Amino acid sequence: YNYSAVPTDSIEKLRNNLILLSNSLKKLKLDLIKSNNNYSLPDYNSLQNQYIVIVTQLSIISSILSENSHILKKTNVYPLPNSNPIKNEPLFNSLLRKKPLPEVEQWLKDSDSLIDNIINYNTNNSNNPSQIASLNNINNNKDDAFILWCFNELKKNVKNYKFFDDFTQQEHLSGQVEEIKK
Repeated sequence: YNYSAVPTDSIEKLRNNLILLSNSLKKLKLDLIKSNNNYSLPDYNSLQNQYIVIVTQLSIISSILSENSHILKKTNVYPLPNSNPIKNEPLFNSLLRKKPLPEVEQWLKDSDSLIDNIINYNTNNSNNPSQIASLNNINNNKDDAFILWCFNELKKNVKNYKFFDDFTQQEHLSGQVEEIKK
């Protein structure tokens, strides 16, 4: 097999970003657990910064996966013979699973049924023949259908809102924003 087509640099970037994402999620979890023990919320700015870091990391991971999807869909990963199987056993067990973890499997089923409902709703409630045709064409790829639905919902709703900051209109009217800024 010719391994020159395997994007090793991208895979290494992906691995590093997944490690960073894992660390960021662990930090967020620890902050939330710590705040739960103190019966107070973590600092809003800290939460927002952690959220921004996590979203950025997810965006980077997504772009790496998208750029290399053509090869990654066809690539299987196996541990090298010289790797330490005892030290890396939990990792190998996860990587070599044929089936997702039970909770992940449930998430996948839930998301599939949600996407099916969205596709059915859009098909049944659309008067636009081209939109129905595009939904029927996309039916084979549920991710694309869900992305199309999200994009259409965003286009419909974005003109109804003005985005100035991270607070709701209710929070502004009740004076909570001024209390937070003090």
